[in-house]
Amino acid sequence: MIFEFENLGSIKKAELEVGNLTVICGKNNTGKTYLTYAVWGMLARRLAFVTINPKHFSNLSKEIAKQLNSSGKAYVDLKDYEQDFIQQANKYFGGISQEIHKIFDINKKSFTGLVKLKYTSLNFKKSYNSVFNGDNQIEITKDEKSTRIDFLVIKKTEYNISESEIRTLLDFILSSFLQYPFIITAQRDALHIFNYAINREARYRLRDNSNFSSNTYTLPLESHIDFISSLLEMEKRQSFLSEKSLIYEIETLLGVKYIVRHNGFVIETSDNIRVPAYLASTSVRALADLNFYLKHIAQEGHLLMIDEPELNLHPENQIKVARLLVKLVNAGLKVWITTHSDYIIKELNNCLMLSNKKIKGKKKLMKDLGYKDDEVLNPDDLRYYTAVYDKKLEGCTLVRGKVGKYGVEAQSFDETLEKIVETSETIINVIE
Repeated sequence: MIFEFENLGSIKKAELEVGNLTVICGKNNTGKTYLTYAVWGMLARRLAFVTINPKHFSNLSKEIAKQLNSSGKAYVDLKDYEQDFIQQANKYFGGISQEIHKIFDINKKSFTGLVKLKYTSLNFKKSYNSVFNGDNQIEITKDEKSTRIDFLVIKKTEYNISESEIRTLLDFILSSFLQYPFIITAQRDALHIFNYAINREARYRLRDNSNFSSNTYTLPLESHIDFISSLLEMEKRQSFLSEKSLIYEIETLLGVKYIVRHNGFVIETSDNIRVPAYLASTSVRALADLNFYLKHIAQEGHLLMIDEPELNLHPENQIKVARLLVKLVNAGLKVWITTHSDYIIKELNNCLMLSNKKIKGKKKLMKDLGYKDDEVLNPDDLRYYTAVYDKKLEGCTLVRGKVGKYGVEAQSFDETLEKIVETSETIINVIE
């Protein structure tokens, strides 16, 4: 999946390929958050692509419906239809790229940004084992190692299975291979502190429809607010990580337990004292949404987007969060982060270097250093970019970092660190 950007905030022109782990670094005001919001906004329209355009695979749908009505079973190999679906998706997303200003809640005349999305392939690793309940009940099964989907009628009524029913079903199945984006914005601490006031404002806006002409916030922020406002309802859901210890990583890291209440959440400390969210530490609030997402929302193939995961965290916890991100990638999530943290980048490099097959005594080394197998990062999973100023463009662009045996070079951090060390040495020499 490749994105092209033009005149998007500080970004004059850039191209970005989304990996299993996408990392964007750079100085302030180089367009990192703009890029994140734009990509989220494009991918958030994936369901609209399906519901507005249920016209794909007409002949295939007709054939499957015919087989199900006659024999009660049928199958399709998704790989045979991947390129057709991708072509239709790219055509659709090419059209909505002209409406990118809506993501930022900005008038089109004052916003010239352009974003292009190009799907190059679909990730068919997701498995299926579910029942479609219409007039007739159809069981759908797919192994994660195969691109074949099997259909089996388990309950048949007097009504024949229709072509449109199968066509809609196929579109929704294929849409699940288009990444669902979930965003955690950099405003997360403030959103939890002012959650009640924000929700009250939203109710007033809905009550006075005559003045309700815009979103008031950017769409990613609106989505984040909706997420925080639905915590109580969210607790009824389980993520695909529900059987894994990953869902407790945040609480273990912080030494607390999150307890949802009707108007937000409270924190239970290790000595069983309960504290409302607004009195909790900023680190607890900053990681709350990631905690709830991992427990209740995350599904395999999702794209988890976090703007500055290091916010309010001590360096020790930044390192732990970096390892958690690697674990999530290895568990089946796609992760996108923007960061100013040298600690996170250096720890990701450690996880990358541990993938080197030439390391002697690797198991012992990992044990001695405290690393687990799921904390090793495959170099093929990483896409690393730095947002930099380009004199020729008179604006910013993205420079893709090469992944070597020592990880990736983080020049924007390294140069700053070298400068402050050099300054310290100069002062020390003068003192001595």
